[in-house]
Amino acid sequence: MDPLFEITIDAFAYGGEAIGTLSGGKRCFVHGAMPGERVAVSILTEKKSFLRGKLEEILTPSPHRETPLCPLAISPENTGLNCPGCSYQHVPYPMEIEWKQAQLKGFLVRNHLTAEDRILPPFAAPQRFHWRNRIKLSHENGALGYKASDNTTVLPVKSCPLAKKLLDQAIVSASNSELPEGVTSLYFRQTHKDGVLRWNNLDLPREKMLTEQLSEFGLFSVPQNGFFQTNIAVAAELARMVTHYVQSCAPDYLLELYCGVGIFSIVAAEALPGLKTEGVELDSASIKAAKMNAGKRPGTTNCRFYAGDAAQFLREKASNLPSNSMILADPPRSGLSGKSIQTLLQAKPRFILYISCATDTLQRDLAILCKELYSIKEVRLLDMFPCTAHFESITLLEAK
Repeated sequence: MDPLFEITIDAFAYGGEAIGTLSGGKRCFVHGAMPGERVAVSILTEKKSFLRGKLEEILTPSPHRETPLCPLAISPENTGLNCPGCSYQHVPYPMEIEWKQAQLKGFLVRNHLTAEDRILPPFAAPQRFHWRNRIKLSHENGALGYKASDNTTVLPVKSCPLAKKLLDQAIVSASNSELPEGVTSLYFRQTHKDGVLRWNNLDLPREKMLTEQLSEFGLFSVPQNGFFQTNIAVAAELARMVTHYVQSCAPDYLLELYCGVGIFSIVAAEALPGLKTEGVELDSASIKAAKMNAGKRPGTTNCRFYAGDAAQFLREKASNLPSNSMILADPPRSGLSGKSIQTLLQAKPRFILYISCATDTLQRDLAILCKELYSIKEVRLLDMFPCTAHFESITLLEAK
């Protein structure tokens, strides 16, 4: 049996791991513990400056520890092949928000990108559970569920507390049914108008449009297999933030990169009459939906959408940007490409509104943008993904 080491946990790292210091001074990362606890760990990997451990026993539990709703979540009894989706189910929600905010500040303030007073209070999700409107399950060797922490084993899932309630009922039903041969993935989606839909990798939808409601912003068409935010309540707050910044900055032109079905361009145009907006998205089905969405609303006659590569589209527009322009970017977790950042620096729009779901790549990109040309005016965390290690943020930058 591997030797055990005792550590006292003092923080949560970005990514959801707890951290403590071994007697030799090295920092050790471990899933399933929480600040204030004394735990015993076995060492999984050792690097030059840190280690990763496996939680073996909680010697002194935190008085704030909670029992996870999901039996697959990380816990003292389940620290082997657990579901990697939830990192914080054993933690009270206010503590989860507190540590996510601290992680955001750590990336931006300790790296001297902005002052602490530029970071607004976080927006916590109205519901910690039953918020997710889309789920993908893997199917292997008769098991239907999520990939485990080893990214190989399929953990059988009969229910998921993050899924919206009707969607979760569909998961329960699927877990008790036989699947056709050749099915390796099962998809579930719930929308305001269409209810719960289910399909598999053998029958992927192409052009079918669904209808989702984004709070007071109304109805939006979205391709069945296309991107739409998984947490509608927090997505609505994000849209409110976009309208707030558009109204306060009052740009003459807005270019949205990675525009999806056009939500931010549309709400921006409605918030600032006369604003010209253009959006670009690689997925042609999403652009078709964006055009449909704009066509249904009277205040969006100046909205234009294009299917194509965001970086290339930005390069084509860069030399002719109006002086009072805003670039709105909502890239994937990989962040903006190096070419896109260089194009932004050359084009120098007056404002950049950067929506990010990955604070590590956000920090990387902001470090380049803020080195000479931009300053951060405000940043806000929005907890789009409660219980998980992830969160969304929105950052307003202005040219110096």
